[in-house]
Amino acid sequence: MLKSVLLVGASAVALAAIAAPARADNITTNQWYNGFLTTNGTSLIAGSGAGGTNGPILPGGVANASAAPTTGGILSGTITLPSGGYFLVTDVEKAGDQFQMYVNGSPATPMSAGPLGGQQSYNGTDSVGTTGVAGLTSLPGTDGAFCTGGISTADISCSLANPDFSSGTFVLPPGTDTITGIYVGNDAVTGGAGDMDYIVEAIPEPASLALFGTGLLALGAAIRRRRSRGAASPKTDS
Repeated sequence: MLKSVLLVGASAVALAAIAAPARADNITTNQWYNGFLTTNGTSLIAGSGAGGTNGPILPGGVANASAAPTTGGILSGTITLPSGGYFLVTDVEKAGDQFQMYVNGSPATPMSAGPLGGQQSYNGTDSVGTTGVAGLTSLPGTDGAFCTGGISTADISCSLANPDFSSGTFVLPPGTDTITGIYVGNDAVTGGAGDMDYIVEAIPEPASLALFGTGLLALGAAIRRRRSRGAASPKTDS
């Protein structure tokens, strides 16, 4: 019986380990990250941008952005999601920038805007007229429009609510995913430099949680049976 208890306990621990991110991950869910952009057609980086403030998070409230992690100076966020998830990208500070996002080296798959807001991502023609581009955020509106507070302010919530600011939501398949991106735009006001912010959310894991709960229930039942048998055993005089 003790062996059975240990096996059930080991199964529960293993399930908990599956739900935990891999050590190689450098980003987490429900956390905003700030990236930086310089020249049209170049990779997104992390640097001395305006950052990001007032970003919506789940189930409610707001948070500021942290500097996006990089690999060799290039923006590169890695996260493990057993059931998959999605990520939301937005231009901040000043309108006019657009992004082509990649997951594991391939153009990201667009999806409808999620609960955090933003515009519709798509595959098509980008803001500089290139056709057949996959994994694009929405077309920006008025070039150089500010959200609030002028050029030094990067209010994420304000940007997501303003259609002049390019944004989009993309699919993250189950497993370990790496997010990168390319700047698409011709920002005349700052010569092509600017900021972007992104956040990752996971799809709930009902099957894994149910299995984990079943393991815990089995462990509890095994312990109760063992105690019941011990209490029912006749005592012998020494």
